[in-house]
This record gives sequence, structure tokens and C-alpha cells, in this order.
Amino acid sequence: TRPRPSQWCSSSNASKRATSPAVTRRTTNPSPVSKRSATTRELAPRQHHAPVRSQTPWSETYTVNFRAALVCNRELSGLLAKKGIEVVTELNTATVDGESGRLISYDGREVPFDLAVVVPLHGGASYVARSPGLGDPLGFVPTDPATLQSRAHPNVFVIGDAADLAASKAGSVAHFEGEIVAHNIVRLLAGEPLDARFDGHANCFIESGFGKALLIDFNDEVEPVPGHFPGPVGLPLLRESRLNHMGKLAFEQLYWHALLPGRSIPGVPSHMPTAGKRLAAAALAAGS
Repeated sequence: TRPRPSQWCSSSNASKRATSPAVTRRTTNPSPVSKRSATTRELAPRQHHAPVRSQTPWSETYTVNFRAALVCNRELSGLLAKKGIEVVTELNTATVDGESGRLISYDGREVPFDLAVVVPLHGGASYVARSPGLGDPLGFVPTDPATLQSRAHPNVFVIGDAADLAASKAGSVAHFEGEIVAHNIVRLLAGEPLDARFDGHANCFIESGFGKALLIDFNDEVEPVPGHFPGPVGLPLLRESRLNHMGKLAFEQLYWHALLPGRSIPGVPSHMPTAGKRLAAAALAAGS
């Protein structure tokens, strides 16, 4: 199997970890934004609203190699600082004190909050966990990362949240996996070798507020990089823009009328497209 890459931005690894709340607090002098990755949400900078304080790392959301954290942090750190977002990492919550508005970690640190958004531990379907030989103790099905075939039963294929893969638990991933599985099922029924391979392709919009958003597109081998998607002319990658926000709104219609009925989206293949991505510049930035 391919090695599990370090994580960047909920993967199966992340879903097996402890609770990770995101908290907000009032402060007049927020601490500098950490250079470490973090998932954040934004409050409008109004008079009575505080900057967001988040303890959830980007690694709780999407999965790529470690260099991705370096490249993406360079692109996003300025955005976080501009929005007054303070990042708190490596804080394992032991107690949530709702009355006094405090998160208390196992090592005794405290983080005050006005609103705490807590993401609980989750796992796969319960029937998978209780079916001998089908899944692991957390209810995920051991899966070949390339063919998406169950490691326990060759006539079982796995996509989306059911798989134990390091791939992201995201709708785009399930869609791309579905195309691979459909092809390989036909091959299996015909008695032919499985030749479709999933590369960990994932993409998503990241809403940044005030009518703007970012877009990332990556796979197991290529980190989120600047450029355009799905080709040299398209939506800007890893850059805040109104065009990406409009793209996200348009995608809602594609979701209901194209993805759910099982139709393919022209120009968006199951494998990650490289056209339009500034791969050489990103590799240089990661190594510097």
C-alpha cells in the first residue's frame, strides 16, 4: 500500500483522534498567527465581534504530503493575519466548562471562549465494525488505495467515508472514487484485471467570507499549489477571489443536477489534472 502521507487540511486518521473544538474569544490584541497549519472560521470584523481562535489544525480536514503544509501556509498565513485569527495548536481538550466559557486541556492550559464548536470522535458504520472480517474496530473497511477493492473480499468495493484510506473524507473524493469503482466492477465481472487507479484526487472550496473563497485541488502526490483549475484557464487555485465564491455557488447546482444523478462533469476527470498548476514554482518554494 502507499504510505499514509502527513496531513494538511477530515481524513480517516483525523477522525480517529480526540475531540478538536474551534473556539472564539474577545480580545483587543490577538496573538500573532501561528505558522503551523490550522482550520479557522471567520467572524465579520464588527465592533462587538472577536477574532476567531481555533485549535483545529488543517490536518483534521484534508490529506496530502507534508510539503503541502509548507506551501499552503505561506499562501494562507497572510490571510489569517489580516482577519485577526489566532491559532492554538496541540491543545487536547479534557474539559469544556460551559458556565465560565473555558476549554481546559489535559496539560492544564485554558482557552477562554464565547462560542465553542466541538467536533466529536467519529467512525464508520456500526454494522461494519460488528461484521467479522469486513472492517476494523472503528468501522472502516480496509481498502486497496489504488483499485478501491476490499482487502477482505474481492467482490466488495469501497468508496467515501466507509474506506480506511488516508484520502480525505470529502464529497469530491467519493465522486472521483465512484468513477474508479464503476470501471473496476465492470472489469471484475468480465474476469479482467482491475486497471483503474485512484490517485487520492480531492478538491474543495474554502469560504473566506465577504463574498470570497479559495479553491484547492490535490492528490496523494501533489500538494495544493497555485495556478488554475481545471486547466490553464479556469478558477484560481490557492488564492482568495470572488470568482471562487461564485464557483462554489454554481457548484451547488452541479451537485444536485449532475453529481447526484451520476453524470460526469466535463473537464473534471477522476484523476487530478496537472494542466494549469504551477508545480515547478511550488516545488521550489517547498524546498526553500
